[in-house]
Amino acid sequence: MITWNCKGAFERKHAAIVSLKPDVLVVPEAARISELSHVLGESPVNSVEWIGENPRKGLAVISYGDYSLTLHEAYDPRLRWILPLEVLGPSPFTLIAVSAMPDTSTGRYIQCLVDACETYRDLLASSRVVLAGDFNNHVVFDSPRKPMKFVSLLATLGEAGFQSLYHLERGCAHGEESDPTFFLYHRVQHAHHIDFIFAKSAMIAPGFKMTVGDHTRWGKSSDHMPLTCAFDESTPMI
Repeated sequence: MITWNCKGAFERKHAAIVSLKPDVLVVPEAARISELSHVLGESPVNSVEWIGENPRKGLAVISYGDYSLTLHEAYDPRLRWILPLEVLGPSPFTLIAVSAMPDTSTGRYIQCLVDACETYRDLLASSRVVLAGDFNNHVVFDSPRKPMKFVSLLATLGEAGFQSLYHLERGCAHGEESDPTFFLYHRVQHAHHIDFIFAKSAMIAPGFKMTVGDHTRWGKSSDHMPLTCAFDESTPMI
């Protein structure tokens, strides 16, 4: 699966991201999608889910080939930037897609993530759950004066059994990433790692591989780089 904040104009960028051969694609900042004609070899677009208030900028999730999406029965529309889905296919799982945006009352990007952990507590207790998307947060943005901190969110997810797969594979701590996923104003001197894929041991025990898109290839299309996780398809149903 892949998460990539496309920074708008997704329909003309779809052919590029689909070259990475996703089964499931999380796309923050995508306009409302009515139809996508591009296909990936023998794996056509199967289903599309989208949420948002601005038709030019929402959160899309797309499945390809043998995978399809259905809205999870636990979906709460009050969490405007969090989309829980059932991913059906050869290795089914529950996906919580994320596009963190400022809360309307507090202005905090992290608010929707904290609220989601509470609202979807029962869903997060399942073994085959993946959280993926643009979290718009990083431990370097924490400060003593902030009432909500990303490090606290990481602790909450950790207590529930979730690990950031990039950090797990690379063996690095949060704040020590060598592969940025976001370049503010497209500038390499303002690089951060704010896009994540989290999962539990049931999803990753057979193996997985993480890759981050290179700025020289993707920097003209978006200020975010695609973050890819290839799960071993022999992942057992637990």
